Amino acid sequence: MSPFYLSSIIKCMDLKDTMEVLKSMAQGLSVGVQLKPDLFARKSTLTIIDAALKCSMTGQQRVQLAFNDFLWLALNVKDGEDGLNRYCDEAMFENSKKMKSLFAKVLLRIKSVDVDGMAMAECSKFLCPSVRNRKQSCLS
Repeated sequence: MSPFYLSSIIKCMDLKDTMEVLKSMAQGLSVGVQLKPDLFARKSTLTIIDAALKCSMTGQQRVQLAFNDFLWLALNVKDGEDGLNRYCDEAMFENSKKMKSLFAKVLLRIKSVDVDGMAMAECSKFLCPSVRNRKQSCLS
């Protein structure tokens, strides 16, 4: 991932931003993981995971939940602790400690993440009721 994109993404993950911006960032990152599952398994994207960790532990609950979903996908929690271990091998000690705690207390309890459902919920806010009731994905 280009350093330009990394810095732009990190800027949009500032906790001072609105809840809608932060949730949209988490959802966009989640879509990215679904399209390319190993996207955040690189050292070059560690700063994004660190910023997501920060967002998942502070701020509004809806933002926390959205970033928890992203971290669940990025660390591939459904397949075990390999993603967590890979992150902890690269991360600073404090972030590693926080991620292990979040992993044990929150991420392991998540059964699945529905990125299409997240996107549909967001899109339905902007659609008229007749379109909203069709139940088709806004991504198609």
